[in-house]
Amino acid sequence: MAGLIEIIEMGCLDESQSVSSLLRKMKVAAAKLNLHPLAAWINNELVGYDDEVPEYRKIWGEPKVFNPYRGWIDISGPSEFIRNISLAPINNSIPSIESSLKDKENKFFYFPYNPEMVERINEGADIKLPRMGVHLNITSIEALCARVRDLILEWSLDMHKAGVRGDGLDFSPKEVEAAVATNMTVNNHINIGSIGGSVGALGVGKLSGDIRLDNIDLKALSALIAELRQNESALLAAGVNIEEVKDALDTIEAATNSPEEKAGILKGSLIKLKDSLLVASGSAMIQGVVTALRTIMGA
Repeated sequence: MAGLIEIIEMGCLDESQSVSSLLRKMKVAAAKLNLHPLAAWINNELVGYDDEVPEYRKIWGEPKVFNPYRGWIDISGPSEFIRNISLAPINNSIPSIESSLKDKENKFFYFPYNPEMVERINEGADIKLPRMGVHLNITSIEALCARVRDLILEWSLDMHKAGVRGDGLDFSPKEVEAAVATNMTVNNHINIGSIGGSVGALGVGKLSGDIRLDNIDLKALSALIAELRQNESALLAAGVNIEEVKDALDTIEAATNSPEEKAGILKGSLIKLKDSLLVASGSAMIQGVVTALRTIMGA
């Protein structure tokens, strides 16, 4: 019967096995081998980091803000400031990251800024935009998962070299003793106990995918709704029937709370909202809103 260490090694070489599954096998081995520091690292990878993250979880990206009329646009400013807000400390759990990577509708991921950073970036702006963060390409997130897989493999190989292989799910007292001694060296691979600090400017946000339903960008839609509610007077001045618009927005918000159940209602209300706005299509602002709405709908 193959030992647990060999099972982990073979799993690392099998790309069809998820990193989450490998971490759970490693968690069993760490518990049976009394490797408590290692168990703490495994737990962080499985449930997410509350504060500090290892260096391999700090990923460079592009600072962007969501403009409901123009979509995602670059954040501008002094080069040093832009560099300081371009590094995202990814504290999400490996299971949640892998689940997001399976969603082929995700075109990018972003790490949202904390409220203090959003307020700082909005200083002096005529229009305060609430949704902003670091855009990360999917390849960089895949590389994070690959790095964790490599760390698991390096650890299992070191255990193997030390004669720690196991018999099924069990280990002998001699193997436990050897594992504890060897793990002091293995910690250098994973940097247990020397995890670098997270980037304070980015705060406590969680990595997010570009959430969509039947080609409707729900996050962008939420931001557009908030913007329209804040500018009701401007819509009224443009000649829009504000009561029709408010009714459509109410229905849309209700539908987005359970989008899978109310996808038909959501699409119908979006069309109704677009038609209500087109009455005042001579307005540049309304044209911008309608363009943004069509983009959100994937039309």
